[in-house]
Amino acid sequence: MSAENGKAAHHLEHVDEYILENPDLFNLLVLKVPPSKYYPRPRLTIDYEEDYLKACNIMEVTQQAEQASSEKAIKYCLHSV
Repeated sequence: MSAENGKAAHHLEHVDEYILENPDLFNLLVLKVPPSKYYPRPRLTIDYEEDYLKACNIMEVTQQAEQASSEKAIKYCLHSV
């Protein structure tokens, strides 16, 4: 629905803008973040090639079984900055 109806430039740039501007059309929920995951400084997005390479490195360093936890990724980012 957001992709179909969000035609303004800022809707295309930020995928959540249409949703936030039309809360009556969506079920919104605010998640409570535990302290172990609340670190605004680490950047864990993939917008650029270096972000992808960083994500690959996080997976290599923190991998346990087949999945790295978000806490491990955050901890790695905090110590590798």
